[in-house]
Amino acid sequence: MIGRASVVAAGSVYRQGISFLSGLIVARVIGAADYGIFNLARNLVEVTGIFTRLGLDLGLQRHFGETNSARDRTPDVVVLHRLRLLAGTFALLPVVAVALGLGRFLEENVYHHSRFAEVLLCLALALPFLTDISVLGGAYRGILKLSPSVMAESVLLPTVRLAAIVILFLAGWRLWAVVVGTTLGSFVAAAFLAMRARSDFRADASARPHAWTDAFRVARYSSVLAGCMIVTALTTNMDTFMLGHFATAHDLGQYSLVKTLLILTGVFGAAFGQGVEALVADRHSRGDIDGMVRVMSLTARLITLVTVPIFAIFLFWGAQLTPLFGPSFAVSQTAVSWLAVGPFVSMIFWPAHCGLSMTGKHLLELKILSLGLVIATLLCWVAVPAFGQLGAAVATCASVAFANLARVLVVRRSVRRFPLGGDIFVITGAGIGLAWSSDAAIAQLPLSSLWSAVCGIGGFLLAYGVAGWTYLLTESEKSGIYWAVRSMAPILFNKGT
Repeated sequence: MIGRASVVAAGSVYRQGISFLSGLIVARVIGAADYGIFNLARNLVEVTGIFTRLGLDLGLQRHFGETNSARDRTPDVVVLHRLRLLAGTFALLPVVAVALGLGRFLEENVYHHSRFAEVLLCLALALPFLTDISVLGGAYRGILKLSPSVMAESVLLPTVRLAAIVILFLAGWRLWAVVVGTTLGSFVAAAFLAMRARSDFRADASARPHAWTDAFRVARYSSVLAGCMIVTALTTNMDTFMLGHFATAHDLGQYSLVKTLLILTGVFGAAFGQGVEALVADRHSRGDIDGMVRVMSLTARLITLVTVPIFAIFLFWGAQLTPLFGPSFAVSQTAVSWLAVGPFVSMIFWPAHCGLSMTGKHLLELKILSLGLVIATLLCWVAVPAFGQLGAAVATCASVAFANLARVLVVRRSVRRFPLGGDIFVITGAGIGLAWSSDAAIAQLPLSSLWSAVCGIGGFLLAYGVAGWTYLLTESEKSGIYWAVRSMAPILFNKGT
């Protein structure tokens, strides 16, 4: 896990670094109002993208995880090509719908923001490319070969996007520079990954005359997984959609920036979660329940170790960081703290979902998540008009916590074991305690708000690093980190392959 995570983490750190720089530039140039319009349209496109990829980014991991065990680890690439064609066809439907007037309808009746329809149409043009990237990414994760998808999603896409945005800014564009740059980055990344897949996934179609039958079988359970992902995305984005309807574009932009920054919470955690779906599916297909639980528990532990420090930073100092993006992005610390809880809970409970989605119980998972969506919708409908940003943050946090806790309890009843170890709560408590201590100590010094945040964060990270290496990490985990760093060194310094 640590070996694979080192590859993904390197890409994720680069991607988030570029995204942070891009966000800093974009926010300062276009301001909170235009930033809110752009993020509202982008969130709608991203949720639609979950539908267009038909859950294949997860379904292919399950498919390859099962077939790898049964077919001497030979990937079923003919089925992959059939599924790519199917997903690509679906991805064209939303583009046509927006072009025929859906965007204009939303602007006139739901989101009353100028230029929203045009922005939505331009971003929707990236859907076929983003869909293919996700489907191929699921295939690469299914065979536990992560570097091509990491290169496309974490390196090429954000780099091309930022370069295009900067060039267009220099040419005098503002909001449209961000929109066009985002679409262009998706196209370049999709083209690279498609070319790479031609050599990595070669197949003779005549060798699989019934490939379409298998493809539709995978698509059937993948579509349920897609339903789970759509419901999850709607739950976590319901606050943004409601703010887009009830609040001003300025308030929406402030709130959207915080949610964008909170993506950092999952940078390292997502790295350790890469491939966990295929591992759980493999052990379940062999009847190894103990092994399946060990995979989920260990993954949750590693995710917690690397996620807690980022979560604690936003929990105590988040509001002191947002003015770096411009004075129009000042928000309250209370809203930031509530917003930070949702992504953190989702990350540390993430491995438990595999106990349902990768073991044939995906319909049960969909029911649980659908109930969470109903709760999120009702809470946001009541809280957002009354309390604005804070109401949206509290409503989303409550619904996300409910859905994840319910899913964990159902997995426990299914496998008769708790899928997560108690150490995740110990690590979380230690991280929050160290952050609180650092914040309280620095508050006694006569420093400005920015320098108080910088010193507090620095002291906390130092204390957490010492405590983590001394008390929280096991000897096997320390050894795994050592070998991961050692294996990455030749690549970083160009002394090997």
